[in-house]
Amino acid sequence: MFSANIKSVHNSVKNIAAEHLSKPNKNIHQALMMAEIFKTAEITACTLVSETEKEHMECKAGCSVCCRVNIPVLLPEAIAVKEFIIETKSKSEINTLKIEMEKHLGQIKFMDEEERIFINKKCIFLDDTGRCSIYPVRPLMCRSVTSADASACKDAMSMIALNESIPVPMNIKHKNVMETAFKALAESLKEAGLCDKSREITYSVLHALQH
Repeated sequence: MFSANIKSVHNSVKNIAAEHLSKPNKNIHQALMMAEIFKTAEITACTLVSETEKEHMECKAGCSVCCRVNIPVLLPEAIAVKEFIIETKSKSEINTLKIEMEKHLGQIKFMDEEERIFINKKCIFLDDTGRCSIYPVRPLMCRSVTSADASACKDAMSMIALNESIPVPMNIKHKNVMETAFKALAESLKEAGLCDKSREITYSVLHALQH
């Protein structure tokens, strides 16, 4: 049953992408495409994960322990974030954000994940309260993380900074759904003759905002 649902996610994402990637005005259609892909992945994950499992998920608004790792995004995901920013921020706020993103990108450009965690360099899209300011359009790889132990997340981040690793209990079914959607999207981009390479979120969204 689980394998069938994963295959269904893969096929659904491919079908959604095929419908949108062939249309003109790619920014709008790719943002709409991502909204459909996010919805499909979230509904599937919600269906597969039991209520008991959901009760054990400790990820919640304001918990940003894991938001220090390098998040890979595909171009349509970056475009979805860009469109969300344009819709929710003023021109002045966007210009300020661009400056902050350029500064942030310069600081993390040559950092590996361990270095970024060690100096506590958090995601540029976290607000002052530790909440995700782009939550409705957060990337699939962000959505894949569902910790069942907040303290384990903190310990894992500390150990990564020391070049060691410890496991973090998370819901594998939810994780597999989001990762499958990501891979299916990448496949669709390649088949459409578009770039299927993922880039770090700060770089990708800044590039989208500048073009």
